[in-house]
Amino acid sequence: MSTSGNASANRATRRVETSLGPLAVTAGPEGVTGITWEEREVAGDSEGRRDAGGGVGTAPGEGASSPAERTAVGAARQLAEFLRGERRSFDLVLDLDGTPPFRRRVLEELGRIPYGETVSYGELAERCGRPGAARAVGNAVGRNPAPVVLPCHRVVRSDGSPGEYGGGRERKRRLLRLEGALPAPDAAPGPTADPQG
Repeated sequence: MSTSGNASANRATRRVETSLGPLAVTAGPEGVTGITWEEREVAGDSEGRRDAGGGVGTAPGEGASSPAERTAVGAARQLAEFLRGERRSFDLVLDLDGTPPFRRRVLEELGRIPYGETVSYGELAERCGRPGAARAVGNAVGRNPAPVVLPCHRVVRSDGSPGEYGGGRERKRRLLRLEGALPAPDAAPGPTADPQG
């Protein structure tokens, strides 16, 4: 995944149906400019009941005549694959033109958090060279223009609890479960040692 700094008025949007709700992917000729969950929350009791997704409007390349359309369709396909558990990383160019330097640094660090791992806001602040700036990092994370691709769901509270997410708490939990970073809610605890011996 790389970033670009050029903007253009030519934009395209593709909708992706997923098991976590619909996503809208917006792109320009220089890369993906935004990814948004179309619904704030996902129902906690519907896990596994909807198709895992992949409806992206058109097949990759089909009906996609401009660079922006090809980028949006390709990004939608990769997001659908990720949310079905078929992909662990993205091969996309993000257009972060106009992003302030500190927020850009935070977004770059988000992209470096490995699949299936989490970091706290404080740890992310340290990685950005701003120890003690967890709140500022949290604000930057909350303005992430490309959730899932820039995995803000992998940033958790200092106590390890998932915390907030722009797409809703349940969606964050389900993303972390998909990656194996959070146990399933009905997972039985493993055997424990008897403290008496």
